Amino acid sequence: MAMKIRVHPYLAEFLGTLGLVVSATSAGTLASLGYSITPLGDGLFSGVAVLGMILLFGSVSGAHINPAVSVAMVRAGKLPKAQLPGYLIAQFAGAVVASGIMRLVFSDAPSIGAHQPGSLGLIGSLGMEVLLTAILVGVIFWIIDQDWAKGPIPAVVIGLTVTVEVALAGSLSGASMNPARSFGPALVSGEMAPLWIYFVGPFAGGWVAVTLCRLLRPGPCCQTC
Repeated sequence: MAMKIRVHPYLAEFLGTLGLVVSATSAGTLASLGYSITPLGDGLFSGVAVLGMILLFGSVSGAHINPAVSVAMVRAGKLPKAQLPGYLIAQFAGAVVASGIMRLVFSDAPSIGAHQPGSLGLIGSLGMEVLLTAILVGVIFWIIDQDWAKGPIPAVVIGLTVTVEVALAGSLSGASMNPARSFGPALVSGEMAPLWIYFVGPFAGGWVAVTLCRLLRPGPCCQTC
């Protein structure tokens, strides 16, 4: 059963994103220091963190911990528009603080997990980010609407989705799916040039997921806005 913590939703998003970014960027940081991190290991650093943050904060804020998810939730009528600015500020702030912590702890690391386009190049990486985020947001919408998906089930399904996507596509595009996760290390390390890919791709992917949800699942899903 998900743990309940009495904190404000915005604080939950801040702490959840901080926890996610610390864990997710640890894989790239350790790899830059010469440690051997397999694609599956890279995926687990992100997926297990997502699972944990949902269990901790899902009952408080929904544990979006991802601006692309929050924007999609607003468009789908699952999050009030008035709450969106607070969610976004908390998520980006959490990511920046997390990356600051990583730089302090791993001061000698050549990288603190900033995303770079993979083997697909700029445009290919952009397209992959759209696809990966559309799948992720689609899975989130699907699982949260299932009557049988109680307790830790949504966290496990979403965490497993992130694990698989990062493991399979990390070398192709970076497999961010999360503008905040990319923004934190890019800002702290000064590697801002490719950041636009990890904003445009995930936000567009979320838009695609909501659009497909409306077309393919008539009924309550994404029909309330």
